[in-house]
Amino acid sequence: MAIQNSLMRRLTIARYLFQMGVEQSHRGEPFGALAISPLHDAAELFLQAGLEHRHGTLAGNKEFLSYWPAIEQTGAKLSRYEGMKRFNRARVALKHDGTLPAQSDVEDFRQIVGSFFEENSPTLFGLNFSEISLSGLVSNELIRNSLQLAEKAIRGNDCRNALEEAGKAFRRILSEYRYGPLGHGIRDSLYEPAADLSSSLHFALGLHSERHLGQALQRVVDGLGEAITVVAYNLDFDGYRYLKSYSPAIHELIGGNIVIEWMTEPTTDVKIASRCVDFVTDAALRLQSKQSTSELDHQIT
Repeated sequence: MAIQNSLMRRLTIARYLFQMGVEQSHRGEPFGALAISPLHDAAELFLQAGLEHRHGTLAGNKEFLSYWPAIEQTGAKLSRYEGMKRFNRARVALKHDGTLPAQSDVEDFRQIVGSFFEENSPTLFGLNFSEISLSGLVSNELIRNSLQLAEKAIRGNDCRNALEEAGKAFRRILSEYRYGPLGHGIRDSLYEPAADLSSSLHFALGLHSERHLGQALQRVVDGLGEAITVVAYNLDFDGYRYLKSYSPAIHELIGGNIVIEWMTEPTTDVKIASRCVDFVTDAALRLQSKQSTSELDHQIT
């Protein structure tokens, strides 16, 4: 059965909810326990889409665990029933009784739900869960292309290219969010102090003999501006730390050209590279949403 665009969009949203849950689960006690809700929402949306795709029904029973026998009636058999049953009990306890699961249980549930998606996506939809790409929701074409190239590199175990494309995408994300697609002025007010410092450094250290020092200080300022944006807009700081630790240095020249500079040998760990790509995709979607909200507010005022 072919995957329609409307179905793929629902699967993309399910994967995005899953990524939100994964991010939340890393926050530690007690906040990590709140990952239960987005993880459960992701699984339920995934199951709804799968049942409809296979032309099955719940016959009036809307309970979460009812999807397993309902889908089995369509000729498919889902895995992870017992683990997801335990996960569902934890979600009910959190939602109705306010009982927070232990962090060790949250980490266990994250693995169970992740394995559930990976094992059952081919069964229900004929594609791997990794092929459900969040990058398709990114509106900026350059950023979206870099992310899709990074995802393709991940599937080919090419960590070097995946990290290069992720680094380029993240640099462009910040540039677009700070200055807009045409580079007209600073619209991220939180970046203004770092930008003012940058201008002062260029003025004070603009002599040819001190240009290298000025460039080094400029990189420090850029790093400060990145950190301000990540922290202020509640992006995944752990994912940002991975990206800065494992990706190459990215320099954006006047005109938008990108220069890539590797300081260390690229990792060959696909999980690390995937973590970096997932962070950049999530950052693109979050800042894209904030950008749209900001522009709407500006139009209203």
